[in-house]
Amino acid sequence: MKYYLAVDVGGTKILAGLVDEKGQVLAWRRYPMRRGSQEEALAAIFSACDDFVSSLPGQPRPAALGLGTVGHIDPERGLWLQSYNIPIHRPVEIARLLTERYGLPAAVDNDVRCAARGEWAFGGGQSRVMLYLNVGTGIGSALICQGKLLLGADHYAGEVGYMVMNWEGEPQRLEPMASGGGLIASAQAMLPQFPESPLNRGELHAAAVFEAARSGDALGGFLARRAVDALGTALANLASAYNPDTIRLGGSVVKDPWFLKQVERRMRTLCLPETLGGLRCFARSALDPAQVGMLGAGALAMEVYG
Repeated sequence: MKYYLAVDVGGTKILAGLVDEKGQVLAWRRYPMRRGSQEEALAAIFSACDDFVSSLPGQPRPAALGLGTVGHIDPERGLWLQSYNIPIHRPVEIARLLTERYGLPAAVDNDVRCAARGEWAFGGGQSRVMLYLNVGTGIGSALICQGKLLLGADHYAGEVGYMVMNWEGEPQRLEPMASGGGLIASAQAMLPQFPESPLNRGELHAAAVFEAARSGDALGGFLARRAVDALGTALANLASAYNPDTIRLGGSVVKDPWFLKQVERRMRTLCLPETLGGLRCFARSALDPAQVGMLGAGALAMEVYG
């Protein structure tokens, strides 16, 4: 049995864990992320890793280290090129720095591509062609074909949140219409027009929008229908382009079963029978949403150095 040091870096938190080659988590800890500057962000990552590694005496020695993070990554050269969520403005040789610091071979990639690897390796997602779509604050995707992940010419494949949709005759991007961040921003902008909406009361998030829609609220209904149409249409386009046999979805927005069912119905309505004929699985991620990124980082290390 081999073990891997897995690190998941997000905009607000860092998860570090020890993962075995079957996807079992032996130990893990959560740390705060700091985003005041590029130097501060990197210091937060190294501090988290230092603390976690120091807690491992008595545990098996990791064979390699995997790190998944947000932004534009060049996994072949181990570079973190840039990020908006975290202030990375200059390329960082993050894999080399991790190897020098911890004496472990290190691999790095985008967080959504890591999550797709985790799903494929540990979540029962192994299939001929798996499309993974993450719908959270933003929207990203990854495609794994016969065990190989599509990176793209500049390692930027999968940014489907920037896909241009046609909504009521106007071109709009997918992410502002269907992501959690997009739903919240749209609701905030439109709330003054709907003073009686329950969305004016309590915390505003995607689940609240869907609950309002189910209760008959006009604003919640508009936002939910738009999100369903946009995401279902995007999935139909992706399914037509790639002919997957498995579609797995992760992220906070698709935790709502009602919303996910509506999206699937929209996708199936738009797809050709030939496309649907090969689709055997359409489901939420089988992995713990809180740990899928960390498991994906472990799967990355296992893929590259296993």
